Amino acid sequence: IWILSKGDCLEIHDVDSGNLVHAIKTDQCCSCFAFSADGKRVAAGGVESVEIHNIKTGSVEGRFRLSKMMVSQLAFFPDDMTLAAGGCVGRTASGDIVHGTAMPPKKARSFNDIDIAFLNVKSGKIQKKLQGDRNGVFALHFLEEELLSYHSGGQFRLWNSTEERLKEK
Repeated sequence: IWILSKGDCLEIHDVDSGNLVHAIKTDQCCSCFAFSADGKRVAAGGVESVEIHNIKTGSVEGRFRLSKMMVSQLAFFPDDMTLAAGGCVGRTASGDIVHGTAMPPKKARSFNDIDIAFLNVKSGKIQKKLQGDRNGVFALHFLEEELLSYHSGGQFRLWNSTEERLKEK
Protein backbone atom coordinates (compact mmCIF):
# COMPACT_ATOMS: atom_id res chain seq x y z
CA ILE A 1 0.00 0.00 0.00
CA TRP A 2 0.91 3.64 -0.30
CA ILE A 3 -0.78 6.72 1.15
CA LEU A 4 -1.54 10.13 -0.25
CA SER A 5 -2.64 12.96 2.05
CA LYS A 6 -5.20 15.27 0.42
CA GLY A 7 -6.43 17.92 2.82
CA ASP A 8 -8.56 16.18 5.43
CA CYS A 9 -8.43 12.83 3.62
CA LEU A 10 -5.89 10.01 3.55
CA GLU A 11 -6.06 7.95 0.38
CA ILE A 12 -4.81 4.38 0.72
CA HIS A 13 -3.74 2.86 -2.60
CA ASP A 14 -2.66 -0.62 -3.70
CA VAL A 15 1.02 -0.53 -4.70
CA ASP A 16 0.73 -2.95 -7.62
CA SER A 17 -2.38 -1.57 -9.30
CA GLY A 18 -2.38 1.99 -7.98
CA ASN A 19 -6.09 1.59 -7.28
CA LEU A 20 -7.69 3.42 -4.39
CA VAL A 21 -8.42 0.98 -1.54
CA HIS A 22 -9.88 3.47 1.00
CA ALA A 23 -10.36 7.18 1.38
CA ILE A 24 -10.17 7.93 5.09
CA LYS A 25 -11.74 11.17 6.27
CA THR A 26 -9.72 12.72 9.09
CA ASP A 27 -10.57 15.52 11.52
CA GLN A 28 -8.17 17.86 9.75
CA CYS A 29 -5.35 18.18 7.24
CA CYS A 30 -2.59 15.67 8.05
CA SER A 31 0.99 16.84 8.33
CA CYS A 32 2.46 13.38 8.92
CA PHE A 33 1.61 9.69 9.12
CA ALA A 34 3.20 6.40 10.16
CA PHE A 35 2.45 2.72 9.58
CA SER A 36 2.28 0.19 12.41
CA ALA A 37 4.94 -2.52 12.29
CA ASP A 38 2.30 -5.18 11.53
CA GLY A 39 0.99 -3.07 8.62
CA LYS A 40 -2.59 -3.10 9.93
CA ARG A 41 -2.87 0.54 11.04
CA VAL A 42 -1.86 4.02 9.98
CA ALA A 43 -1.54 6.98 12.34
CA ALA A 44 -2.11 10.50 11.02
CA GLY A 45 -1.07 13.67 12.85
CA GLY A 46 -1.73 17.38 12.49
CA VAL A 47 -2.65 20.39 14.61
CA GLU A 48 -3.47 19.22 18.14
CA SER A 49 -4.44 15.66 17.20
CA VAL A 50 -3.42 12.17 16.16
CA GLU A 51 -5.81 9.59 14.70
CA ILE A 52 -5.19 5.87 14.24
CA HIS A 53 -7.03 4.12 11.39
CA ASN A 54 -7.44 0.49 10.35
CA ILE A 55 -5.91 0.23 6.88
CA LYS A 56 -8.28 -2.46 5.58
CA THR A 57 -11.54 -0.90 6.76
CA GLY A 58 -10.59 2.75 7.11
CA SER A 59 -12.27 2.86 10.53
CA VAL A 60 -10.92 5.03 13.36
CA GLU A 61 -9.32 2.92 16.09
CA GLY A 62 -8.14 5.79 18.26
CA ARG A 63 -7.95 9.56 18.63
CA PHE A 64 -5.60 11.63 20.76
CA ARG A 65 -5.89 15.35 21.51
CA LEU A 66 -2.55 17.07 22.08
CA SER A 67 -3.32 20.59 23.27
CA LYS A 68 -1.36 23.35 21.52
CA MET A 69 0.88 20.86 19.68
CA MET A 70 1.62 20.79 15.96
CA VAL A 71 2.39 17.11 15.33
CA SER A 72 5.15 16.87 12.73
CA GLN A 73 6.42 13.30 13.23
CA LEU A 74 5.00 9.93 14.28
CA ALA A 75 6.60 6.56 15.02
CA PHE A 76 5.11 3.29 16.27
CA PHE A 77 7.01 1.37 18.95
CA PRO A 78 8.00 -2.06 17.49
CA ASP A 79 5.24 -3.84 19.49
CA ASP A 80 2.59 -1.45 17.99
CA MET A 81 1.23 -0.65 21.48
CA THR A 82 2.91 2.77 21.80
CA LEU A 83 3.00 5.63 19.32
CA ALA A 84 5.44 8.53 19.66
CA ALA A 85 4.23 11.92 18.42
CA GLY A 86 6.77 14.71 18.04
CA GLY A 87 6.31 18.34 17.22
CA CYS A 88 6.21 21.91 18.42
CA VAL A 89 3.92 23.57 20.94
CA GLY A 90 2.88 27.04 22.00
CA ARG A 91 3.03 30.23 19.99
CA THR A 92 4.49 30.98 16.60
CA ALA A 93 7.62 33.13 16.38
CA SER A 94 5.43 36.19 15.68
CA GLY A 95 3.52 35.59 18.93
CA ASP A 96 0.34 34.34 17.27
CA ILE A 97 -1.61 32.02 19.50
CA VAL A 98 -1.76 28.54 18.01
CA HIS A 99 -5.21 27.37 16.92
CA GLY A 100 -7.03 30.01 18.95
CA THR A 101 -5.94 28.69 22.33
CA ALA A 102 -4.85 31.38 24.75
CA MET A 103 -1.71 31.06 26.81
CA PRO A 104 -0.57 33.70 29.31
CA PRO A 105 2.57 35.44 27.93
CA LYS A 106 4.69 34.43 30.95
CA LYS A 107 3.95 30.76 30.36
CA ALA A 108 3.97 30.86 26.57
CA ARG A 109 6.53 28.60 24.97
CA SER A 110 7.98 29.27 21.58
CA PHE A 111 6.78 27.25 18.58
CA ASN A 112 10.33 25.85 18.50
CA ASP A 113 10.09 24.11 21.88
CA ILE A 114 9.68 20.40 21.31
CA ASP A 115 7.42 17.90 22.87
CA ILE A 116 7.37 14.19 22.30
CA ALA A 117 4.26 12.43 23.54
CA PHE A 118 4.09 8.68 24.12
CA LEU A 119 0.56 7.53 23.27
CA ASN A 120 -0.87 4.21 24.45
CA VAL A 121 -2.62 2.77 21.39
CA LYS A 122 -4.77 0.33 23.37
CA SER A 123 -5.99 2.60 26.17
CA GLY A 124 -6.18 5.78 24.10
CA LYS A 125 -4.31 7.72 26.77
CA ILE A 126 -1.15 9.79 26.76
CA GLN A 127 1.47 7.84 28.72
CA LYS A 128 3.97 10.68 29.10
CA LYS A 129 5.39 13.74 27.42
CA LEU A 130 9.06 14.56 26.99
CA GLN A 131 10.21 18.14 26.71
CA GLY A 132 13.45 18.96 25.03
CA ASP A 133 15.23 22.15 24.15
CA ARG A 134 14.49 24.69 21.43
CA ASN A 135 14.89 22.55 18.31
CA GLY A 136 11.91 21.25 16.31
CA VAL A 137 11.45 17.50 15.76
CA PHE A 138 12.06 16.44 12.14
CA ALA A 139 12.22 12.65 12.54
CA LEU A 140 11.42 9.92 15.08
CA HIS A 141 12.42 6.26 15.10
CA PHE A 142 12.23 3.60 17.82
CA LEU A 143 15.33 1.49 18.49
CA GLU A 144 14.27 -1.27 20.89
CA GLU A 145 13.57 0.59 24.19
CA GLU A 146 14.91 3.93 22.98
CA LEU A 147 13.60 6.65 20.74
CA LEU A 148 15.90 8.40 18.28
CA SER A 149 14.88 11.95 17.38
CA TYR A 150 16.38 14.26 14.77
CA HIS A 151 16.21 18.04 15.23
CA SER A 152 16.97 21.25 13.39
CA GLY A 153 20.67 21.99 13.16
CA GLY A 154 21.44 18.32 12.46
CA GLN A 155 21.18 17.18 16.08
CA PHE A 156 20.25 13.61 17.01
CA ARG A 157 19.00 12.71 20.48
CA LEU A 158 18.49 9.30 22.02
CA TRP A 159 15.67 9.15 24.58
CA ASN A 160 15.13 6.33 27.05
CA SER A 161 11.49 5.41 26.40
CA THR A 162 11.03 3.81 29.83
CA GLU A 163 12.14 6.94 31.69
CA GLU A 164 11.36 10.62 31.23
CA ARG A 165 14.87 11.80 30.47
CA LEU A 166 17.32 12.19 27.67
CA LYS A 167 19.72 9.25 27.66
CA GLU A 168 22.51 10.94 25.74
CA LYS A 169 23.10 13.87 23.40
